[in-house]
Amino acid sequence: MIKIVIFEDHIFMRDSLKNKLSLEKNIEVCFVTSNKVNLYEFIDKTPSIHLIIADYLAEDVVGPEVFEWVCKFYPKIKVIAFTSLKSPILVENLLALGVKGYVHKTQPIEDLIKAINEVYNNELYLPNDFSFLKDKKTPEPKNLTSKELEIVRLIALEFSSSDISERLGISIRTVDTHKKNIFAKLDVKNSAGMVREAIKLGLLE
Repeated sequence: MIKIVIFEDHIFMRDSLKNKLSLEKNIEVCFVTSNKVNLYEFIDKTPSIHLIIADYLAEDVVGPEVFEWVCKFYPKIKVIAFTSLKSPILVENLLALGVKGYVHKTQPIEDLIKAINEVYNNELYLPNDFSFLKDKKTPEPKNLTSKELEIVRLIALEFSSSDISERLGISIRTVDTHKKNIFAKLDVKNSAGMVREAIKLGLLE
């Protein structure tokens, strides 16, 4: 049996996935949650889980932190990203973190079942329109710190460096240093490019 956990914050989608996947003879849905703390606690207590199906967006989640946590502390547990976001850059970043599969929410349930079986058998699953990434060299993940993420969001809201300095209680020079680091990590040249890249990566809604 493939023992899986579902991390999904939409009730309808969560219940639907649980019901449909539970019909598969070789799949056991062991836990379903929309809360990352509950997810972490369950995995800590049940490291024998084989696979996690995780949404990228959730109320208590910042960017790819769930994927980072699982891949770092429980590398034997395989992860499939199941999300409404559809960006090659996002998928590349997830692969760089160690995610083994990506399924878009518009794909049929049969594709998700196929992904579960392939990933369980140590294969990488990507839909046809992302298959070119299988042969592409995996980039380094574009990890932003919590402070950098906060600055990205404030810039997206059109806060100036002075405004950000006052709001966060740091010097303007420190704000500018954070911005330079963000530009370097996202490989962009200005704030507009930074915001566009952050949206592609799902860091901004």
